[in-house]
Parts: sequence; structure tokens; C-alpha cells
Amino acid sequence: MQMNLKISFMNKKFLEKNKKLVNYGKHIIRLSEHKIREIEQASLMKDIQYLQIVETLKEEIRVLESRITLQKSEVNLEYLRNVFVQLLNSTTSTSRKHILKAIGAVLKLTQTEMKKVDSWNI
Repeated sequence: MQMNLKISFMNKKFLEKNKKLVNYGKHIIRLSEHKIREIEQASLMKDIQYLQIVETLKEEIRVLESRITLQKSEVNLEYLRNVFVQLLNSTTSTSRKHILKAIGAVLKLTQTEMKKVDSWNI
């Protein structure tokens, strides 16, 4: 009987110890899950920040591209103006032909349109 009491006491101690271990394990799991949620939330916040930065940079790129396009068109317009003035001042058919080719290139005329320009040039 004393042996049974001793075994029962040992079982009770063993069960209490196991219960404490299980509770400690559950506590560790809860802490780990909480930490994982914090890390996931921080990661999502970083993703949102990066997306905002990307959108801002895309907008800046669009603005810069439009400025470049505007500058190119201003340069082309100035070039076209100068070439047109040369056309007005040209006296020979050959020089007019070269000038009209330059104008056609700036205006991106098709071959058919360039043939019409050539036929007009006297």
C-alpha cells in the first residue's frame, strides 16, 4: 500500500510537472505567434512604404519623361524653324532639295509624302 501511495505521489508529481511543461510550452507558442504577427505586420508596413515610394518614383519618371519630350520638341521646332528660314533664303534647286529632306526628316514624312515634296521642288 505504501508503494501504491508512493507511485501515486510520483504520478501526481509527474503529472504536475508535465502540466507545467505543457503550460510553459503553450506560453512559448503564444509568445512566438505574437512575435510572428508583429514581424508580419512590420513586413506589410514596409511593403506599403515601398509601394508608395515606387509610385512616387514612377510619377517623377513620368514628369521627367514629359520634360525630356518637351525639350526635344523645342529643339526640333527650333531646328525646323532654322531649316525653314534656310529654305526661304535658298536660291538653287539642289539646296532646296536638301533642305526639304531635312524638313521631311524632322516632320517624319513618309516616302510617298517625300516624293510629293520632291515633285513640288522646282
